Amino acid sequence: MSAPGVAESLLLAIVERGPALTVQQAQGNVCLWCPTALRPGDGVDICGGHGADWDWWPHACKACYANNLRSVATYVDWNDHLLGCAACCQHAPCSTVGTLRTAHIHARIRIRRPAVWCMNCLNIMRPDDLWQPHLWQGPRGMELSYRHTGACPQ
Repeated sequence: MSAPGVAESLLLAIVERGPALTVQQAQGNVCLWCPTALRPGDGVDICGGHGADWDWWPHACKACYANNLRSVATYVDWNDHLLGCAACCQHAPCSTVGTLRTAHIHARIRIRRPAVWCMNCLNIMRPDDLWQPHLWQGPRGMELSYRHTGACPQ
């Protein structure tokens, strides 16, 4: 399981920004991921109270927050395992990696985001294709992406 707070801090990486959000979503009056209206004090502050420094105050209903947090947490767990497991680092996947991968795929399905695409070749990858998470620093912060486990197919 990822360290406390890691998934929460990365949750902003999966939040749509700019014109993809309605004014109500940007102001925190509607959940980022569903049409649930949020009254003051309802929902979860995605910025952890730091939204006042920005021009948006993203909030989510508790159900969407929990489901999206689970998606990010399973991503982080899978990514951390790949970086720390001797077998996986040698490109000889261990039995744990399959369990972590499956947990992440199921978490993505739960938030209605089953498709992933390779950051290198931009092809959509099926659950039975060989792919893995790839966490990297982008211009807007940490980016949660994916890539093929080996060379991209032609």
